[in-house]
Amino acid sequence: MLARLSLYGHGAARLHDEVLAVVAEWDPADPSRRLRKLSEEKSRQALEDLELSLQQRLEAPEAITASLKGHLAADVEQLCEALDRVVEQRREDAAGKLGKRAEEEAARFARVLEEQRQRILSSRNRVKDNPDQLLLELGDIADAEELKAVRRQVSDNWRYWEQCLQAIDTDLEREPERIGRTFALQTYRVEPAGAIYLWPLGV
Repeated sequence: MLARLSLYGHGAARLHDEVLAVVAEWDPADPSRRLRKLSEEKSRQALEDLELSLQQRLEAPEAITASLKGHLAADVEQLCEALDRVVEQRREDAAGKLGKRAEEEAARFARVLEEQRQRILSSRNRVKDNPDQLLLELGDIADAEELKAVRRQVSDNWRYWEQCLQAIDTDLEREPERIGRTFALQTYRVEPAGAIYLWPLGV
């Protein structure tokens, strides 16, 4: 049995989407037709066999197909509980990975801002410790008006640096929470995706 699991976050943004498979077998000699969920390894092998059968376009005999269709509703009902367990496990796993990704994104964002802060502080301190350093770097200044323009530019740069530092402080305070909210699981949806029988060849 196949189902699609979709996880949604803030603003109904889709965070995760995957197709789940619950693979089971039954004993033809069992009159109750009780389905037994396969182990992970056997499920993997069965899905590989199914994929190969689909590629080769193999089909069960019509009589077998008709019989299986008659059992479909009851078989799906038997597997619903197992599917619920798979959904819960995958939902928890995905939520954990999303939480880890949120932490990594927040740390990366903070690291970039800290690097920007250090560059700004370095430039600001250089000017603060030696206000005429910029004038020396510019070389000969032609007249007093040009000197005033340069000093005005230094003052403008200083105000700009202060604004940037304030913005960085604000972002460092707010953005990690926003990033965490972006990756936080809010709700999920499970949609039926079909049921497929794998019938042995020659039977």
